[in-house]
Amino acid sequence: MNPTILPHSISLNLSQLYGSSIALVDVATGREWDYQVLYLQTQKWKCFFASQSLTEGDVVVWVAKNSIDFFAALLAAKEASITLLPLNWRESQQVHKHIITLAEPSLILYEDQFETLVNSFQPVDRIKSFGICEIDQALVGDVASITATVSHEQTPWYLLFTSGTTGEPKAVIYNWTMHVTNVDNVLSLVELTDHEYNLSALPHYHTAGINLFAMPTLMQGGCVQVYAEANPYQLLNDMQNKPVTSVLFIPTLFQKMAELVEFEQAEFPVDQFNIVASGGAPISKDLWQLWFEKGLVIQNGCGLTESGPTLFLQTKEEALKQPTAVGNVVKHTHVRLVGPDSTDVDEGEPGEILIKGEAVTPGYWRSAHATKSSFYRGWFRTGDVAQRVDSQYHIVDRMNDLFICGGECVYPSEIELVINQLDAVEEVVVMGEPHRVWGETGVAIVVCKPGLFVTKEQVLDFCRENLARYKVPKRVEFADELPKTATGKIRRGLVRNWVA
Repeated sequence: MNPTILPHSISLNLSQLYGSSIALVDVATGREWDYQVLYLQTQKWKCFFASQSLTEGDVVVWVAKNSIDFFAALLAAKEASITLLPLNWRESQQVHKHIITLAEPSLILYEDQFETLVNSFQPVDRIKSFGICEIDQALVGDVASITATVSHEQTPWYLLFTSGTTGEPKAVIYNWTMHVTNVDNVLSLVELTDHEYNLSALPHYHTAGINLFAMPTLMQGGCVQVYAEANPYQLLNDMQNKPVTSVLFIPTLFQKMAELVEFEQAEFPVDQFNIVASGGAPISKDLWQLWFEKGLVIQNGCGLTESGPTLFLQTKEEALKQPTAVGNVVKHTHVRLVGPDSTDVDEGEPGEILIKGEAVTPGYWRSAHATKSSFYRGWFRTGDVAQRVDSQYHIVDRMNDLFICGGECVYPSEIELVINQLDAVEEVVVMGEPHRVWGETGVAIVVCKPGLFVTKEQVLDFCRENLARYKVPKRVEFADELPKTATGKIRRGLVRNWVA
């Protein structure tokens, strides 16, 4: 990354380097900002943060769909040394309350459509909150009067919540060092220049929505086109008719675009693309082939919130050889595959992925125990299992039981806790099963109490009331009993055979 871009003056440095070049395009509103406007918008947000007497380390929660305003607020947060927390508005009220309790924010900023949602998780001692649109119209502070802030590289810049390996939401810390290293990791594999045109459709409360490839594109002086929502028809159209050079979508989006009747006649400017990448969940060989027949080579990758996020990413040549592999580890991150005894496994053998490097998070916000338990002698334990075969890494399985639905991690234990609240339920086990569109969806195996009964629809209705939509099982089945070990634990491996 350009070394003249500094953490306390990011927007100014970008403006000086790239000036009137278009930085951001907001699809929903039609707004376009060049780098000079991005600088001014960033300074306006700094004025607002200063007016609220925010100090280093204060947390500001951001509740909104994707917009270009987010990037101005994000840069302003770093320059002002405060910590931004983009909230996953799709989560349940219970999870939102947990997040707010853990984060202890000084301020909540929200898009108008989420005002009711914000009120639903406000604590008794209400946190100061403002509508983003209302603030934007009032941002007229004197930029010249802002006192320069020393923004340290290790100061928490933003927080992204993930359920990690336990299913309990934890806030992954991102800092400037992680950002710089991720940009350099991306640039080591993808030729991003000031002519870059990136389509950014993944949500900003996920690391890929920020870092693959929006922020690396901005750091290189390119243009990022931001979508409030990922509309398959619009994305398919823009990939053909805009000067697009880079995209990263989850397999679900690639699948939905391929199912459109317009896909059959789609013609892509193949030579224009620097990279067409897939991440968030495994991509099937059949789906990869559909896009290959259109002339596009989907490069598979793999990462996690804690890895910054880029960890593995295929070159085009690697994708052509093994479409369902994830390539090799990025330049500035080190990887080990270890067995149960934490020693390295032999080549070709599966092992848990351990990672180390400056792109890796220093830990979890206000969760010393979770941080300590996630590291082993300086290596972060990902909980994922991989093997290296024919010079590429392949993701084999997960150490835990989570499944991924439409790019979202879903933890069975959370769903099981909800279903177990039903009076008629004796016990339940939930796991993922393959789904052509969503990658994986949940199936719940329910055992009813003697003499009591609950219907499939009652189970699903209760889940819809208490869980985010993507966590609601697609299928409910019933059993007389569940197989258990001698110690009473459910033998998930046997139950998985029922689902298969």
